[in-house]
Amino acid sequence: MPFSLRITRLSEKLARKAAKWRRPDGSMSKPASATPAVDEASSPAAHLQTLRWRLTLLLIGASVLPMAVVGLGGWVVFRGLLASRVEEHQRTIVHDHAHAVDLFLAERLNALRLISESYSERQLKDPAGFRLVFEALNGTYGQSFQDLGLIDDQGLHVSYIGPYDLLGRNYRDAGWFQHVREEGRYISDVFLGLRRVPHFIMAVRHDLEGGRFWVLRASINSEVFDRLVSRGIVGSNGDCYLLDREGRYQTRPRSGAEVLSVSGVPTDTPSNEVRTVRTRSGEGRAILRTTQWIKDGQWLLVAERDLAEVEMPLHLAFVRGAMVFGVGVLTILVVTVFTTNLLFRMLARAERQKKELDAQLLRAAKLASVGEMATGVAHEINNPLGIIFSEQTNIDDLLREMDQDDPRVREMRESVAQTSKQIRRCKTITHKLLQFGRQGIASGALIDLGPELAEVVRLFERQASVNNISLVLEVEPELPKVLINAGELQQVLSNLVNNAFHALRESGGLVLISAWSENGNVMLAVEDTGPGIPPHERDKVFEPFYTTKRMGEGTGLGLSVCYGIVVKWNGRIYVDPESDGGARFIIQFPAAPSGGNA
Repeated sequence: MPFSLRITRLSEKLARKAAKWRRPDGSMSKPASATPAVDEASSPAAHLQTLRWRLTLLLIGASVLPMAVVGLGGWVVFRGLLASRVEEHQRTIVHDHAHAVDLFLAERLNALRLISESYSERQLKDPAGFRLVFEALNGTYGQSFQDLGLIDDQGLHVSYIGPYDLLGRNYRDAGWFQHVREEGRYISDVFLGLRRVPHFIMAVRHDLEGGRFWVLRASINSEVFDRLVSRGIVGSNGDCYLLDREGRYQTRPRSGAEVLSVSGVPTDTPSNEVRTVRTRSGEGRAILRTTQWIKDGQWLLVAERDLAEVEMPLHLAFVRGAMVFGVGVLTILVVTVFTTNLLFRMLARAERQKKELDAQLLRAAKLASVGEMATGVAHEINNPLGIIFSEQTNIDDLLREMDQDDPRVREMRESVAQTSKQIRRCKTITHKLLQFGRQGIASGALIDLGPELAEVVRLFERQASVNNISLVLEVEPELPKVLINAGELQQVLSNLVNNAFHALRESGGLVLISAWSENGNVMLAVEDTGPGIPPHERDKVFEPFYTTKRMGEGTGLGLSVCYGIVVKWNGRIYVDPESDGGARFIIQFPAAPSGGNA
């Protein structure tokens, strides 16, 4: 059912309801079942107002409630998803950083093993040569080593490069020496040792003939190692440090605690698993703590991050979500009120549409009257046309007897030929007027637009020069042909050019007729440099009897006739909405296939 019909039926329903409330004297009352008192609230207008508000509140509730449920559900899902992603991200960082620390230790230990295998005991006992080895080692590994020492199989420090006086010291009873002698390599925990400074060492054993061996021992630069470990810090307030199995700090944390002091962080059974817990730090801050064991389960890498910083995106998302929800509710309010008002305005529009329909019927009746008048006028015009044609033929015969070389004679003969053509055109028009109302199809042919447009330009050249108007023709070369009646095409173009001349009658200007091909269509344009057509009138110019000309200057039928002719030949005519400073009419015809016949 058409929407306008539904609106009309709704208005009729409301009218019937209002009739039930009307008293015999014409005043309004409530139904018998209602309260006997009569007031303004019982009027149809008040009822419509109440109905409008009820409908508005119903639409708002039906829109906001689902949005609130979806928003709450999305928030819960998003919060859980973001929390799991943050924890997963931190576990990945800790896992990668643990691998980097293990790789750091393994590279330095392999470097010591390479030196032990590349140099003899005699070379390493040479102080100058030993110093060169130490400098090359630090140059390669970024000053990672604090000192380097050579120890014989009796535990005696026989060669040393470093800041401490350790030459001649004996480590025979030291636990690390016993471990190296048995295992061949060793990386210690942090300890004080003889130097009474927290540090850790790594050592490798090199076997000699006869059961002898010597040990290459190095201390790791604590500052370099601490910087490496602290690269695992995540966030602005995070921390990353190492603990031994007893929970003592092996690197300095950001809290300022001393190395080898007890951290209070629980150290569970060593494993390869990365573990994440939500807990509180020693200062009482809620933190996200991620741990992984490294160095074959001897050290625990701990990374901490404030939960407030972790949940900051959640808070921002909540604030933004609340803002979006508020904007959505506001939008719903505006749209609902607008839609409700629009719906009730349609009731009034239905009455206006009825009046417009009556006006259209009146215009149709006027067109029918014009058709009857046109038939009579066509009969009357045919008679003088016949006389004009006879006189024109007589003039042409007289001109043939005159001097054909005289330029004036040639010019007169051209004028006579043009007059003959226009007489034939008038006869065609009167013939169509006589057949007005009859079903029929005008004969068409594949025509080349170039000559037809040139003919129109020649027809209007004199009128253009008299009115100080420049008439310009631009036709694209090798333009495809179109299927149309040539006379009707000239009628359309003549109407458009006449309108352009009328727009320029006072100031003069330019009228441009152009033709080009575009996307399988042939395009025609007639444009002028006149005042143009106001935007609010562009959709009405093709309506019958609509004209912007002054009284007595136009009937409002020219463009309507053009529209009918163009549409009949599968074309399209419209006013260019992007035209600036003048009117530009564009006609579009489908291009005929190459080699086609009419």
